[in-house]
Amino acid sequence: MNIVGVGGAGCKVVKQFTKYPQYTVHYIDHVSHGKGSLTLKKYDHPEKYEENAPDFTTFVEHLEGDDVIIVTCGASIVSSIILRLLEKMQDKSVTVHYIKPDLAMLSKVKTLNERLVRNVLQHFARSGMFNRVFLWDNQCVENIIGDVPVIGFWDTMNDVISSTIHSLNVFDNTEPVMGQMGPPGITCRISSVGIKDMESNEEKMFFPLDSVRESCYIYNINEERLKESTGLLKKIKEDLKAKLSESLNISFGIFPSSYDRDFGYVLKHTSFIQNQQQE
Repeated sequence: MNIVGVGGAGCKVVKQFTKYPQYTVHYIDHVSHGKGSLTLKKYDHPEKYEENAPDFTTFVEHLEGDDVIIVTCGASIVSSIILRLLEKMQDKSVTVHYIKPDLAMLSKVKTLNERLVRNVLQHFARSGMFNRVFLWDNQCVENIIGDVPVIGFWDTMNDVISSTIHSLNVFDNTEPVMGQMGPPGITCRISSVGIKDMESNEEKMFFPLDSVRESCYIYNINEERLKESTGLLKKIKEDLKAKLSESLNISFGIFPSSYDRDFGYVLKHTSFIQNQQQE
């Protein structure tokens, strides 16, 4: 599977995938990130990147296979070229992970670029130009992981995002022992992911979606408990029934785990553009 980082933040996230043999990693930025880099001339305004964007035809032709994951963040003005890139990938199966930065820390130019890229990606996903856009919010990620030392802060943030994306890919390509995780409806192409505490049933989303239409719950449970616990399935069903009022459609999958601690993910999908009020 190909994974492409666009801009500095996106490239740093995808660099984490070099530890997984399943991915071929590519970078598009104004600096080189090593093997697989397409290095652009540096500009100080997103319009300059759009005006001088490369053709990308050769870059796309060198991608192996049809599956592509793109990761980008609006804090990098290089992200403005992602629309040109997507135009060349319409024959590929593309999923975009968009990371929303802390808007209070951005300049006016970067704030405008962030809003434009995030909104256009959602409109393009809804139109079917590519498969799906997953939205992430750095502030939500930071709140979930808690206090982290300054040195190593971004490494920790990027590891959380990359490991979650990788886990979702693994589950998507693994048969659950129970449940069915079909793709969401064709109109629900704007998505978010969160973590689920198996003890408290608390959900913490990495981007809170408004007007959720579909939800999918992934239960990753110790294999021995799956063999021995007779009340586990009843508990999961009760949990899912309690969520029915929050979503029009719910699916789930139960997977065996070698970890002692059980954990879960929740995927939420909508057809509505997410325009957050703090803008």
